[in-house]
Amino acid sequence: MKPSPLVPGPHEVVVTATEFAKNFGYYRDRALAGKLVKVTSHGRVIGAFLSPERLEEYERTRRAGR
Repeated sequence: MKPSPLVPGPHEVVVTATEFAKNFGYYRDRALAGKLVKVTSHGRVIGAFLSPERLEEYERTRRAGR
């Protein structure tokens, strides 16, 4: 069974869009510490915030065609 995107893994934080906007600095720091910050609206993931290192890893994987 596929894990729910709303149940955070050990390196993730799930937060509402309102909470993310009100406390951007806090969640920026979580991302810089290596956490993937998933942003939700009405119970669905609408975006994510991640560190430059995780972004580079994502882009590298995508370029490799995986």
